[in-house]
Amino acid sequence: MDLNSEYTIYLFCLVIIAVCISIYLINNYKQLKTNEINKLNYLFLDLKKEKLTSNQLQKLPTELKTLEQNTQQKLQKIKVDVLNINFSLSEIFASK
Repeated sequence: MDLNSEYTIYLFCLVIIAVCISIYLINNYKQLKTNEINKLNYLFLDLKKEKLTSNQLQKLPTELKTLEQNTQQKLQKIKVDVLNINFSLSEIFASK
């Protein structure tokens, strides 16, 4: 065999190996890219969910404060009503 034809065969084999490796790496890159995009989408959705939860939790103290104020007002009204009833009953029984 001629030395040139031997080099040609080696070169041909080397090119085929390089093409195979390139195809493998391209496919591997596409799969990796798809997986990473899916992970980023999941993280984005998780972050969005956390933001909604955070907003709800920030609104909660205001609602609790309003509820507490309303409860205090109702308790004050009940106390005043009890004192009025007590005074009225003491006046009724005192006059007899």
